[in-house]
Amino acid sequence: MSGAGTIGRISMVPDGIKKGVFNQALIRFKVDKNSVNPLYFLKFMQSDMMQKQLTQANPGSAMTNLVPMDELKKWDVTIPSLEEQNKISNFINQIDESITLHQ
Repeated sequence: MSGAGTIGRISMVPDGIKKGVFNQALIRFKVDKNSVNPLYFLKFMQSDMMQKQLTQANPGSAMTNLVPMDELKKWDVTIPSLEEQNKISNFINQIDESITLHQ
């Protein structure tokens, strides 16, 4: 996820991709796949609600930056069961695929 400039911009790195450069403007999240569906986490972080929290978390700064990591770690986030995450992720995937087909 980008932590400076266009804060909150997030994507998922596919398995098997070559290693690359990681700088201070990027934040890496690693999820425990036994309890968090990576696609669910991605869509959750891309949601309007989370994007709003991320961009409003650091008011008054001349440059838009993400809330400090220490602060971000304190955020209380409710995670549904893995089964529910899988259902939500599959549903969102179906919608995304349908949108792609109709473009």
